[in-house]
Amino acid sequence: MKRKYLLVLLMSFVLILSACTSEKESPLEIEEDISDIKTEDTVKEVVLFFKDREGIISYPEFREIELSEQGLAYDLIKALMEGPKDETLIRTIPPETTLISVSVESSVAYVNFAEGPVTQQGGAGESATINSIVLSLTELEEVDAVLFMINGEMIETLAGHIDTAEAIYRNEPMYMAGSYELWFNEERASILQERVDIEPWRLDPLEVAMIEGRGLGFTTDDEFSLLELGEQKALVRIERPNASYVLELVQPFNEGIWVISMLTREG
Repeated sequence: MKRKYLLVLLMSFVLILSACTSEKESPLEIEEDISDIKTEDTVKEVVLFFKDREGIISYPEFREIELSEQGLAYDLIKALMEGPKDETLIRTIPPETTLISVSVESSVAYVNFAEGPVTQQGGAGESATINSIVLSLTELEEVDAVLFMINGEMIETLAGHIDTAEAIYRNEPMYMAGSYELWFNEERASILQERVDIEPWRLDPLEVAMIEGRGLGFTTDDEFSLLELGEQKALVRIERPNASYVLELVQPFNEGIWVISMLTREG
């Protein structure tokens, strides 16, 4: 009788132990969960700005980057140096450029390059490089301006055309007054039209102004409103605290995508 009682007790203990074990995650499942958490903590979506082949406008490219111990601002510039994934855009920093460090203090990003080529050739190339770096870094909440350095020393200019002795802010969009035609690249427009199914926002002129207008210096804090929508032409007003602008957009193809064609400062 005692043996039977002990046997029943032993079987009950085994069943309870099995039930407890089955409720727990396997080591593999636990490891996968930890891996997922780590991935979420080390990946960040950023906005990088590159120029098109016309070199007039900087366009945003949304990308996820892996974070390193160097910090988000440093990782963002490294991603910018790799060049765009978008085939319609081109790089703004020479491949031979060496980045030493990027630090952020009092809302200013200090970008420290090694001596050597930093910008593309010519005044337009230097402007494109500086614009892409300043626009990309000031998309970060903690950055308002960028100060360029070479080997840890502040410099007057990167390539002889633009003053970099002081921190550069995300300035007023493009120009202070007047109207300026912004030639869009027809080849790029054709490629964008072909992939409109994966970027449907390009069919809305207001959305295009809000997203691609950031390459002209506008921000998500500005107020965008649709002024006019006609046949293959639209006007979008952008209100800022100290000025207002109008973006003209056109459709290169009937009932297709919208592209920015002109910028006018009002008043």
